[in-house]
Amino acid sequence: MSGEIEYFSDRDRGPVSRVGEKIDHAAWGGIVATIRSRVSDGSLGIAFPDACPDGRGITGTDVEAFSLALGAEIPEISWPFDLENTPATLGILDLVEFTFRNVGKPTARNHHSFFGHDHFNYDREQGQLGFRQDINRILARNGLAYELQDDGRIVRLPLQCYERRSLLVHLLLVIARWIACWKMPERSFLILTQRFAERRWKNCGTPGNV
Repeated sequence: MSGEIEYFSDRDRGPVSRVGEKIDHAAWGGIVATIRSRVSDGSLGIAFPDACPDGRGITGTDVEAFSLALGAEIPEISWPFDLENTPATLGILDLVEFTFRNVGKPTARNHHSFFGHDHFNYDREQGQLGFRQDINRILARNGLAYELQDDGRIVRLPLQCYERRSLLVHLLLVIARWIACWKMPERSFLILTQRFAERRWKNCGTPGNV
């Protein structure tokens, strides 16, 4: 799931308006999947190392240590995550910042045949970059007005851009109905105005593009 990805719907209609402030079940599920994969592949071993019994290096994530630290810093969310009940949005955003701070990209440097595991080296910067891209894609695709910055902080996206877009769309719809009085096919003009509005503000979700 890492890397910059733009879906067809984003290219065709522009990205979803990012005005939502409550993380729903779908977005929570995506965040859970993203963090679970980091626990499983050893990415969190940089902060919570599961050590080789022979002392040869880190073999993955110490899940118990991760769970204890998570419970101490974010009491409202526990491991394993509860998919049936979506936590409060603020708690989820704290979880994202917590994970960002403790993630790295693992690379196997050698294999320990006796125990059947690898020993990992870590690149914290690359691990944080991949995690940030995955989280921001989930937030964007679900229309949420939050973004994980490269310093690991969640910020709210400015809303002025969306307010201006709403005003423009309203104005264009009024014009469309006026044009209809001159016998121009109203549906054709509505489609044109919608396409124009969506493409004009295609990058509204990026801080500073307001």
